[in-house]
Amino acid sequence: MQIRGVDYVQYDVADLATSVAFYRGTLGIELTFRKDDRGWAELTAGNVTIALCGGEAEAVSAPGSG
Repeated sequence: MQIRGVDYVQYDVADLATSVAFYRGTLGIELTFRKDDRGWAELTAGNVTIALCGGEAEAVSAPGSG
């Protein structure tokens, strides 16, 4: 199997609002979906979707810690 590209990445973040502000304001990436009560946002850069998960609505924990 040969990898031809990436079209989706997900990052767990500690602060959703700050992370969205960084991706939009600093990097200029378009916000395409946001659901604060679920701690979820998606941004699109070309053909890549960047998903941000976490923040106020959902605690981010290390694997095996909960």
